[in-house]
Amino acid sequence: MDLLNEQSIGYLIQKVQSNLTDTTPYKLCGRLGQLSQSDVMQLLASSYSAQMESRGILCPLDEITLKRIEKISNWLMKRSSPGLILYGTCGTGKTTMVKALQKVMGLGRKYYSVSCLNACQIVDYFRSEETRYQFEKAKTMEVLLIDDLGCEPERLMIYGTVFEPIKDILYYRYDRMLITVLTTNLGDEEICTRYGVRIADRMNETFDAIVFKGTSYRGRKQRPG
Repeated sequence: MDLLNEQSIGYLIQKVQSNLTDTTPYKLCGRLGQLSQSDVMQLLASSYSAQMESRGILCPLDEITLKRIEKISNWLMKRSSPGLILYGTCGTGKTTMVKALQKVMGLGRKYYSVSCLNACQIVDYFRSEETRYQFEKAKTMEVLLIDDLGCEPERLMIYGTVFEPIKDILYYRYDRMLITVLTTNLGDEEICTRYGVRIADRMNETFDAIVFKGTSYRGRKQRPG
């Protein structure tokens, strides 16, 4: 089957959006939750390709990419494993994939948001009383995707008190088993060193992990003509 068949993709999206009032807290809500893994793979592949094309990057759906899409769709179908972490070298498509995943998970949701925020942006929200509510909102979201974990300041000093906003979010979301997706360039040992053994242990328990390796996609710009 052609993963990017426009007619089949259009049918699936229409099928999902026909129920916009579902409020179930699963990864795939409403009629999206009734689709097969093959259907979910098609949606994710289409969304990923659209993200790449919007940036003018040549990115055929090669075997490696399709394998990643298969693993992510398998995670989406689970009732367990509330977390997913995409880690590996720079430029291998982690951010693009997480944005594609945001689009797919957002289909059919009306009352529950699916937000994708950069880790630095989340920490910036914490810095000021005027934006602290945005940090709290991100922390408590039903579905939160955090991009570039590890690029943010490790600690903040505010009026003599040390805060670790990302650790706070990770602990909070673990305790409540909220759906959380992370991308990072850090390896397992670096995550353990930066965030501590307790965080690393909790992530091992509740997160599926997918490694992104290979040559950077950046620079594969489409040439006119």
